[in-house]
Amino acid sequence: MAAQPEEAAQTAGLKHPRLVSKNMTATEMKRNQGSDELPCLSNCALWKECFYEKVQQRSLNLQEKKVKMIQAQKAKEEKVKRREPCDWLCKEWFSDEKESLDTRTYLLDKLLPTLIPGVEKLLMQVERKNVLVPDKEPTKFDPITFLGEYLMRHNPQYDISTKPGPYLRGMKMVTEELKIEVADTAPERLARMKAEAKTKRKEREQVENMKSEQKEMRKEALAIQFKEWTVDISGRIPVALIQSALRSFLDVVASAPMDVREAIYDRKLEIVDTLEKKVNIDEFTEYVLSYTENFSNDMFQEILKHLRQCALDFQKAIRCDTWRQMFTDLFLDCDYGKDAPVAEAVKETAARKESFLSEHSGQFGQQTSSETRLQDKDLQDQSIGPAYSDRQDSQAEAGQEFELPWSGDLLTFDLSFKYSSYGERIPKEWICENIRFADLCPIMADIQNRCTSRVRSAFDENCLNLPQFVQLMETFVGQDISLPTVKNLIEFIKEEYKQTEESKIEQLEKVRRTSRLAQRKLLLEALFEKWDKNASGFLDLKEVDAVLSTFKEGMEKEALRKAKGHFSSRYPQSSRAEKLSPKAFQTFLELVASEFTGDEDEVIDNIVEFLTTSVERSWMECLHSLTRRKWLHNIQQAAETSGASMEPVYKAVFKALSQDAEAHGDNKQISAYIALLEENQLSPERGQILLHYVACTADDAPYVLNQMLYKDMKGVSFAAVEEGKPIHVPRVQLHGNIHFWNYDRPVEERRGSLLVLPLQDAHWRVFGILGLDTLRDQSEKTIFLTHEISFCQGVSLAFSKAYHHVCTLENVLQMTLTALDWLYPRVPSIHTVITYLLEPGKDQTCDYALRKMITTDNTGQKEIHTSAVLLLRKENLLRDYLFKCIDTSEVVRTSVCGEYHIAVPLRDLSRQALGLFDISIGHHQKLPPHERKDLQKMLKMAQAACCEILKIPSEETKPTYVLEAEHMNLRHAGILFHRFMLQDLRECVQKLNAESFAEIKSYEEPPALVHNIVKAVLLLFNPKWKGSEKIESWSQCVLNLDDNLIQEIYCFDPTASSVQVQGELLLDCIGGVPRAEVWKQGSVPAEYLYNWVHTCLSLMEMTKSLQNKKAPAFTSKV
Repeated sequence: MAAQPEEAAQTAGLKHPRLVSKNMTATEMKRNQGSDELPCLSNCALWKECFYEKVQQRSLNLQEKKVKMIQAQKAKEEKVKRREPCDWLCKEWFSDEKESLDTRTYLLDKLLPTLIPGVEKLLMQVERKNVLVPDKEPTKFDPITFLGEYLMRHNPQYDISTKPGPYLRGMKMVTEELKIEVADTAPERLARMKAEAKTKRKEREQVENMKSEQKEMRKEALAIQFKEWTVDISGRIPVALIQSALRSFLDVVASAPMDVREAIYDRKLEIVDTLEKKVNIDEFTEYVLSYTENFSNDMFQEILKHLRQCALDFQKAIRCDTWRQMFTDLFLDCDYGKDAPVAEAVKETAARKESFLSEHSGQFGQQTSSETRLQDKDLQDQSIGPAYSDRQDSQAEAGQEFELPWSGDLLTFDLSFKYSSYGERIPKEWICENIRFADLCPIMADIQNRCTSRVRSAFDENCLNLPQFVQLMETFVGQDISLPTVKNLIEFIKEEYKQTEESKIEQLEKVRRTSRLAQRKLLLEALFEKWDKNASGFLDLKEVDAVLSTFKEGMEKEALRKAKGHFSSRYPQSSRAEKLSPKAFQTFLELVASEFTGDEDEVIDNIVEFLTTSVERSWMECLHSLTRRKWLHNIQQAAETSGASMEPVYKAVFKALSQDAEAHGDNKQISAYIALLEENQLSPERGQILLHYVACTADDAPYVLNQMLYKDMKGVSFAAVEEGKPIHVPRVQLHGNIHFWNYDRPVEERRGSLLVLPLQDAHWRVFGILGLDTLRDQSEKTIFLTHEISFCQGVSLAFSKAYHHVCTLENVLQMTLTALDWLYPRVPSIHTVITYLLEPGKDQTCDYALRKMITTDNTGQKEIHTSAVLLLRKENLLRDYLFKCIDTSEVVRTSVCGEYHIAVPLRDLSRQALGLFDISIGHHQKLPPHERKDLQKMLKMAQAACCEILKIPSEETKPTYVLEAEHMNLRHAGILFHRFMLQDLRECVQKLNAESFAEIKSYEEPPALVHNIVKAVLLLFNPKWKGSEKIESWSQCVLNLDDNLIQEIYCFDPTASSVQVQGELLLDCIGGVPRAEVWKQGSVPAEYLYNWVHTCLSLMEMTKSLQNKKAPAFTSKV
């Protein structure tokens, strides 16, 4: 029975009363308002639940009773109206006369409803008593008294009104209408509000109808657009594909204002990382509408156009996926070894391509053999890849491509995950089931988990792995070739490709050697971590040497001595510091093994086994070590995913120190800060260098951040810098040479411990300090223990690696900006260039991301993206060419959304891609020859400069210095690009001779441009010749075009302090001259000289600007 009132209330359109728990906040009550759900009462006592149930039941009963009474009264009134219609004579009171409106309203509202029934009663009484009959005797009836008595008896304030008659009901309706006409009254305002509400309701209904019509029209348009997509056999397409199309639409409207771009989608695009989730036509329309329902008509037409283009791109992707699968099968057929998907590049590849092109000239058009050779060379020289040929297949051949329906899966989507870096992959069985090194197995497993995924392949001119081979073949055939032609090419390669038995054995041996080296590296890293129990980041060379001297009972001491000699020559800094980094430790053991007799791999295994048993670690020590290494790994990961910003690195460092102080330091409360060495230019009398505090914990920021510590101030920080060793002050109150930044701290509270650690680069040179203190800790035991100091040293080394990694990224970006400034005036056909940097995943299971760093438009204007703009593979299926470029470290060319793109990798020292240039050339299939040449030159110089930048923080390689500005500690990334450009031009000019200048000398009246170029070259060496006959007269100029000039050009350093040439002199000669005009002259020497003068001018201007700037971070010579 309890359910009946609830059902009745629901039928009447009622809502259940809401029950509010006393624990609910006001925000929750407001959020829950209007909802039909009752709050959960599980936390209330049983008696409260019973009480609320009874109150709820009673309120529902009363509500139902009231509703029924109101409904019965309304039904009764309707019945009376039908039986006795209103008397419309009362409408005579309703007129348009404004003067008497208030009076008539007052009479109808206050007087007449009582007076008219009284008059009616009076007339009835008069008629009954025959008062007006002339023949009757007059009665004593007084009408005034009767009317007065009636009015008193029926006073509206006290009288319960009787059933009104038809006239009164009509009068009431007229009264309500008149009240509406009276200005500034409650009825008038209410009527106005109702009218406005009615108007708005009509407008809203009209808008909703228009939206409904628009929605239906958009549904029809999307349904038509869906038919343009290539669907699987069930008529579906992947959701991830739709998301990729919607996400790439933001790039199409990149020119729109930022607020418009942010408001394009009402809700955030969800991530679907699988191709198995698919939608049909109805689900497609609903899905796209859910994101675009608030688009304007113009914007919706734009996205329809974009989806149409994406559908065409997807058709090409399916066709290319078919080809890629065929190329994969081809590779596996040619890889006879089957043990590893690595094949040696055939030296006759170019000749075989030429043979195939000559046999199929109808399909490949007019592409000559010389062009093919040039394209192959471009791939090797880090260029823009092979240009598209003008081939077009017949419609009959093109129609044979899609005889079979699409299977619904992209077969080569995860090709790089399956086959990249195959030889470097270490089987889990080798790690988990290695009985000989059982103690190291957990450490090796942890190292493997921390490593990033090995998706990227290193570029090798001689060898190709499977993804690289597939990408090379796809680049070779282009996008406009038919499937039968691809099949013919594959059959041709199968027939022509031959592999000797020796090459097979060499190939397999190379893979096994790569696998052994990867296993050795992992084994030695695990051994290092076992010895380095406190995660300090280095080992004591003396300790390792002492233990190794007991190997084989000391019989190999002579070999050990020789190995130490080789190690000292290879790592002089580590040898002098007597510290071994993980890489130096591995090299040292390999050198020791090379001096021992026997197989090197077996010797190393014996050494590792001996060193493993030489140290004992408890389970708790191992656990602490693993935990600390995770914290150190977070610091490096923060640097790799920071987008060239130091803020995440600082936070990761302070977090690691705080976590260790809490977990392993008896819950110490610490303050931490980082200071970097800088050259003291403001107050050199206070010392050559100073310490600039660039970061600290939050509580110390008001006192420490951005402070400068000079050498003439108190403190032990400079002692740590000069000695290159940590300094621990157990009790600062007793030291007497401690500088306190917080002057407000009372003297009696200046108690605690201080630890200062030098920050050292890979060559053990100090560039700053990391400081910790426990002055905020009020406990008695605040001294840093030995294991805490060791871990802090590990943090300082981790910060050093992270700091130099971020500095390297900054230098690469600065070099990129310089390269783009050089490129854009010379290659105007380029529309946009987007620079991406790679950000590795957290572990082996996570794929890398591409961070958009710099966007350059067709005018050369650059946008440096400070906020994170990340591209993930699973979110950008239609821009997978970017990830193919990173995976294979090869140039990739494709068309996306109707524009041609060239993706060029920027490689690190291991020849793996660390970033890329996404170059859009619009609707041009290829660049003009001179622009293509300049683009290749820029990419080559950018790659060389990038490698030089990466050598700076490396402990194995050293950068080279060519220009004087580089020796003056003006190390600037922009200089590197122009320095390599200058070196390349030097080599080109040195190859010139007298015969090369013969054409220029033969001019009697040379072109003005050629004359101006020669004048600029001569003015660079002899600025005093300005306006003289020696440069103004052509006959005098040509006398200087000899071998001496070539030698001077080769040795000239534009950054030298002795060079005093004003840039205006050179600009007067060649300023404003387009690169294309120089190319049209057809003179190679003039072109070289023109580029050389511009490069020298850029270096001079850059050196001058750097000398006026504040010097960067200083590095100690310790």
